[in-house]
Amino acid sequence: MAEESVSDVGEQTAKEMGYRNANPGETLEEYKARLGRLSAKSREAKKRKREQIEAAKKAAHLERQNFLAEIIPQIEARSEKRGVDLSRDMVWVYRNLGVVDVKYESAPSVGAVELLEWVLADDGNRKHFYQSHLPRALAMQEARQKAEREKKAKKEAEKKAEEEKDLVRDLTLFEAERILKAFAEADEIEA
Repeated sequence: MAEESVSDVGEQTAKEMGYRNANPGETLEEYKARLGRLSAKSREAKKRKREQIEAAKKAAHLERQNFLAEIIPQIEARSEKRGVDLSRDMVWVYRNLGVVDVKYESAPSVGAVELLEWVLADDGNRKHFYQSHLPRALAMQEARQKAEREKKAKKEAEKKAEEEKDLVRDLTLFEAERILKAFAEADEIEA
């Protein structure tokens, strides 16, 4: 009975056996061979597509590197004048994450450019930036602003104290002049 089923299978078409994508009259062996050829062509097409994508990525990366090589001296010169400020760099990166045509010329430092490139390279990097780097940068920026406010308030308090001291000195001088004038007038009256 097993022999009959083997011979029956050979005589049945792949369509009759339940393979919906089989062509009418196509045997199971023909169907499998055709699928094998299609799979090979599909694999080759996918491989060519991957190679094209990789070549395009490499070309874009090389173009970007050449562009950055041109503007890095400008960025470095500006960075030397301003000094290192990690929170400023991270805020610049944050502001440029969704920008399609990033103006790298406006970067505060070469480190900011590199950080942006790192963040854009991978979604995991972007997540890490949002969870770790950005909150730290914002905390640093807030602490600096608070220190600047306190410094400004202290300077204003010192200025006010100096003005009050000058006012007291002026009043004291004025009062001393008034007293001396009164003594002088009293001396004139006695004389």
